[in-house]
Amino acid sequence: MHKGRRWIVLGRVLALVAAIIAGLAWALSSPVGASPDDDFHQASIWCPVPVESSGCPVRTDATGAVQAVEVPRVVAEAAACFAFHNEISGSCTLHIPSGMTWTDRFNQGEYPGGFYRTMHLFAGPDVQRSVALMRAANVLIAVALLGSLALVAAPGQRRMLGLGLLAPLVPLGIFLSASINPSGWSFVGVATAAAGLLVGADAPSRRRAIAAGALAVVGALLAINARGDAGPYLCVTAAAVGLATLRWNGRWLLTRGPAVVLVGAIGLFSYLTSRQAALISETQQAVVDKPTRLFYHNVLELPNLFTGMFGSWALGWTDNPMPQVVSVSSLAVAILVVVVGVSSLNVGKAAALLLVTAVMVVLPVLLLLRLGASVGSWVQPRYLLPLAPVFLLLLAYDPRRRASIRLSLAQCVLAGTLASVAYTVGLYTTLRRYLTGLDGPLIIGRGVEWWWGSVPGPRVVFVAGTLCFTIVAFTLLLGEGTVIRRVLRRPALADRSGTPAAAVAGSSAGAEAPVRQPTAEADPEPAPAEPARGD
Repeated sequence: MHKGRRWIVLGRVLALVAAIIAGLAWALSSPVGASPDDDFHQASIWCPVPVESSGCPVRTDATGAVQAVEVPRVVAEAAACFAFHNEISGSCTLHIPSGMTWTDRFNQGEYPGGFYRTMHLFAGPDVQRSVALMRAANVLIAVALLGSLALVAAPGQRRMLGLGLLAPLVPLGIFLSASINPSGWSFVGVATAAAGLLVGADAPSRRRAIAAGALAVVGALLAINARGDAGPYLCVTAAAVGLATLRWNGRWLLTRGPAVVLVGAIGLFSYLTSRQAALISETQQAVVDKPTRLFYHNVLELPNLFTGMFGSWALGWTDNPMPQVVSVSSLAVAILVVVVGVSSLNVGKAAALLLVTAVMVVLPVLLLLRLGASVGSWVQPRYLLPLAPVFLLLLAYDPRRRASIRLSLAQCVLAGTLASVAYTVGLYTTLRRYLTGLDGPLIIGRGVEWWWGSVPGPRVVFVAGTLCFTIVAFTLLLGEGTVIRRVLRRPALADRSGTPAAAVAGSSAGAEAPVRQPTAEADPEPAPAEPARGD
């Protein structure tokens, strides 16, 4: 294998392993019951629909409808012992008595059953171990989909993935993806669908286009098996990507277009058949004294929901507030993508962005008006989070280059640094909240009250996760070869005597070799090659 190629392969392997470790660090950062509504989701996993055949004892009413299911006591009661009280550590979950109890909080068709049935495969008598395995499985699913997409993408497209995914990933996206909340699958699935369609639209070969389209379809199927509202999001995603990438030629229509249509069809089918997706239209109109005033208030306060996607809202049961440096750093990455991305607008990209923006604005405003509620209640940022990577991926896409927007080396380093800061502080705060409570020691590892058994300590998990996420962020933004050479390799192309290889080659040819001076605005990655005519 060529030496340069060897470094690239090593970089890709390192990045994939680092992504797994970075996700597992978040999976281990909180105890059983830490993600929102975990008592409901855990009971739904142990007793998936149809509950009558799940193996769980059930209680029914006079009509035969199931009213309660019997689950391990930890499944039903773990969250209640610390939720909404960030001064209480996760140690209370370790003292819940063994045995079984009845709960009426479980899925009875409100959510699709695919997520719960898949997680049920890991359910066992040891609840702590089972939940850890479920979280690890979800991390592996996320890395498998998004990592495969990064490998399929052409070099000039990989930075687009980084710019579109890093900001919504930290802290809320990675917290959900490494949990047993179905919103994690919805986020990963819709993001994979959007990224796969964008990568496939401009793939340099038919094989890559088919692979990217297949990953987009898998992501769509993952999303609709988790949440019913993923269906409408997929319809919006397919329409927006279609507007941004549509080209009226046979090659695009035959090899790229079918994936867009299929993702949209999957989303439409889910919307028409899902009970959860229909809740908006079925929700009873609340009586509002001053609807105009409520509408005005919600429109002006709507950015609160948007910034919440980037960490301004507390994680977990809204009891794990993130320091401002987390949300500011994550939001700054998103703003950078917006500022640079609007410089490459054309009609298709502008129409796509307007479509996604309209949905992100109109949907929560109308739902809150129907509920008679104001921003801050009922509708949470995690419900809108799947659209954030769609919006940012479209901004990071340059339709003229058919690749990522151009960024200077300094801009890439700034984005990678800010995302790493958000990850580091977010993980540190989450660990501290559950290890000792936020009123405990500032330094994690001191006075530990809760931790998993048979895993490395919290300090090791924190350091490993932070370093690995930094590697992933800079690999996506700069390219695997660049990161490997700068992190692991000696000064490039120097022989043992210290003479640059270019000078040695020049002298052997009898002429001085030209030296290309790098520029500050040089684009670290080339755009993908134009597809061959036979593609």
